[in-house]
Amino acid sequence: MSTSTSETTAPTTNNLHTVLLALKRLRRPRPDHILPHLRNPKDPSDFDYLDALATLCAFAGPCDSVSTAVRCSPSLEGNDLYIATSSPPPDPPALQAQLAAWTDLMRTLPVRRRVDSDSDSDVSEDGSESEEPGSPESEEGSGSEEDSESKEGPESEFEDHEYATSTQSFIVEVYRGCHAKLLDIINRDDVGQKVLERVETMPERYIVLYGISRPQLAGYLKCLVALARKKLLTSAEDLLSLYSTAKAVAEFERPLYRLECVSFLRALSDLTLAVDTLVDFATHRKMQDIVQSPWNFIWVHVPGPESARDFVATTNVDELAAIVPSKWRDALTSPTIEWRDFHPTPSGNVQQVEESPGHFTGKGVVHCESALLAYLHANQLYEDKAIQPYIGCSRPVCYACLTLIRAHYWELYTRRIDVGRRSDLEEIDVSWAYPRGMGPAVYKRLVADMVGDFKLLVRNPYKDVFHHIVTDPSGLPEGF
Repeated sequence: MSTSTSETTAPTTNNLHTVLLALKRLRRPRPDHILPHLRNPKDPSDFDYLDALATLCAFAGPCDSVSTAVRCSPSLEGNDLYIATSSPPPDPPALQAQLAAWTDLMRTLPVRRRVDSDSDSDVSEDGSESEEPGSPESEEGSGSEEDSESKEGPESEFEDHEYATSTQSFIVEVYRGCHAKLLDIINRDDVGQKVLERVETMPERYIVLYGISRPQLAGYLKCLVALARKKLLTSAEDLLSLYSTAKAVAEFERPLYRLECVSFLRALSDLTLAVDTLVDFATHRKMQDIVQSPWNFIWVHVPGPESARDFVATTNVDELAAIVPSKWRDALTSPTIEWRDFHPTPSGNVQQVEESPGHFTGKGVVHCESALLAYLHANQLYEDKAIQPYIGCSRPVCYACLTLIRAHYWELYTRRIDVGRRSDLEEIDVSWAYPRGMGPAVYKRLVADMVGDFKLLVRNPYKDVFHHIVTDPSGLPEGF
């Protein structure tokens, strides 16, 4: 495949994709020890519900990935949920109807009733009127009863029956709209049955090492495979069984990863985690202003293949050295540098250039996370304090999108926007494209930061080296 337009061979385009390809090919153990911003967040965030909403949208529609952002104005018009989806795009009216049903059910979930001493308002809301002096409850010594109840454990924090009933209704409604894609993943190449067979023949030493109960795990997998073979679940009993079984299998995520069933496990884990996260969000007292407000849904356009730009990238070390400052070039040929082979998939966006070994070309793809950030930038919404400083994603954020978000912050010194899970460098999409409308300053910063990360990885082969990255956009290499 050849490229004929001047835009496809522009130095900046080549530099961006060539550096992405070099980062993807560079073999480094634990690159997050050298680049701390690649590490996944350790603690849950108050904004994890945006990841959960994005995950549900991805399962409910045909698209592979979804990103979300929210503008919260409880005292005004409510919450504006901005949604960007990868191609193929979903049917907005159908997905909007499902989102409306889910948010309506979230309002019906009872608020968690905390009984700890540092939240007086939480205790009084459970019936302060009935505990006034002279009431039968107060005469019977309700204080000691509350003390004993507070020690009974988590069950004393909720109205059990109301909580269980409303939570089950929410789970059934969510799984009714999302289970078809989950069952398709389980049935694809019969992966569910294959995992079951490998568990049943798993060596005993492996069982002991991970403390697996083989009969228990095999029972969960049999139930999961049986539900998946129905292909469409209609009863609430089946949908609740799918939720509980998928959650149980996901608990064995670590040992099962060795069975080469990553997409299968990720689907089980992502959907159950999304449901649990939304239940926690909707029942948390401090989130009630957001939960109880009306929700408006705004679809953000993500450029499709028809507007994509061509790009050219190279694995040639001499060409790569030309975009790296001279003092770093010798490191590229060092024997300590290991490179992965790059073989584009036939169905992917990248192909090898004919009669030009080491050169690859294709159509650029704008990721939904980048498109959503570009939308916030173009409408100056990133400066709006009502916008929560977080972009929710249905899958781990790729390195290029993460670097764009960081470059946007450092170049414009605007509000810092965060994301959740981050993907590995070897999962970089070489066809990633810079979204239109964000300007040349952010682009130059983006490329400079990528080159800076690449230099640190090249010069620091040891996984126990920690560095704080500060990139100076004024010191751009020639050609950027």
